[in-house]
Amino acid sequence: MISHLKRGALAGLIAGAVFGLVLQLASFRTPAGNRVLMMQVIGEMQGFRGLFFGWAYHLFDCTIMGTVYGVLFGARTFSYKEALKYGALFGVACWILGGLFLMPIFFGMSLFSPNTLEPIAPVAVQSLIGHFLFGGLLGATFVGLGNRMKRVKPSETPQERHEEEREPRSKAS
Repeated sequence: MISHLKRGALAGLIAGAVFGLVLQLASFRTPAGNRVLMMQVIGEMQGFRGLFFGWAYHLFDCTIMGTVYGVLFGARTFSYKEALKYGALFGVACWILGGLFLMPIFFGMSLFSPNTLEPIAPVAVQSLIGHFLFGGLLGATFVGLGNRMKRVKPSETPQERHEEEREPRSKAS
């Protein structure tokens, strides 16, 4: 279970960094006509101004989401096919929870309002796509980290690994 937690947290951080780059480039026009960076809005939702706080909160949030993924799906995720399936579903679930419930509550709007308010609806669709892709990348990274952990035995020293690779393997009779 601990390895699922650690792998999930690291996978969430990695997938979150990639997702963050997309958010850094994304912007939307406010009703007043100003352009606002999505990453800046993430920080402002937490009461802080500036990109640094947007990035800090985003990466923290993605690390938590990765940890939750590890707990919920770690024991079921062995292949990239499973990882993409569970990860994408998990990403959509995170979007529903965050984008349709928590964010509207934070801003004093009604539930599901991001889908119904005309200025916000395009951003909501982009956010759904982003969370879907984040989840798939999260799952794939989770499996990739697991495969890497299997190849490198922590108890082995680099010298022992090298000697094991050089020894001829006996043929099974």
